[in-house]
Amino acid sequence: LAKFSGVVLNTATDEILFDRNANVAASTASVMKTLTAAAAILSLGPNYRVETRVFQDATDPGTIILVGGGDPTLSRTAAGKQSVYADAPKLSTLALNVNKKLAATPITKIIVDSTLFTGPTWEPSWEKSEMTEGYMSEVTALQVDGDRANPAAETSTRSSKSVMNAGKYFKAALGASAANATVVAATMPDGATQIASVSSQPISKWITHMLQVSDNTEAEALARLVALDLGYEASFK
Repeated sequence: LAKFSGVVLNTATDEILFDRNANVAASTASVMKTLTAAAAILSLGPNYRVETRVFQDATDPGTIILVGGGDPTLSRTAAGKQSVYADAPKLSTLALNVNKKLAATPITKIIVDSTLFTGPTWEPSWEKSEMTEGYMSEVTALQVDGDRANPAAETSTRSSKSVMNAGKYFKAALGASAANATVVAATMPDGATQIASVSSQPISKWITHMLQVSDNTEAEALARLVALDLGYEASFK
């Protein structure tokens, strides 16, 4: 365990039964996930679900906006296939509903909006190898399969363009209707109308998976959703 430290208390008497460097600051590592899970259960509740939505521009019918709600489990996997996130919502469902809603309207532009989370998408103290080796994605409100190169692999290379990747996969899911569409990252314009949405599994499922496999991406998303629920900004700060 390298530099092991800890403290054991008798909660009935507050007697210290064991103490090794209990007052010396140290990195918490994945033990922090237990606190994140508890905060999410207490603040959001176990049945909380995250919604990913699609809007149509009020002034340009050919422009649609994919708005991230903080759900890293949104998946590009095909029907009948599973990512590491069991029964996750699918981009294909969003695409099917968008195509039905827009009918013969060609899609010329796809805006990807990840502004629910603010500030840097990577904590400076983290090693970049965590991304390339596949343990952690950028912290963004819009991403697909935790930005894994392989959606079915817990440990899989991530990228530095998780939001744009989501737009790329969404364009592909839309098919012919969006064949000539451009994808840009921006904030949703005023007056846009919602035309489709998908909801995540309840966060109780996220929490179970997060703790069992130590999923860093789910943990960071949950931390930011809790921050928003408590009235704080969804950032590293």
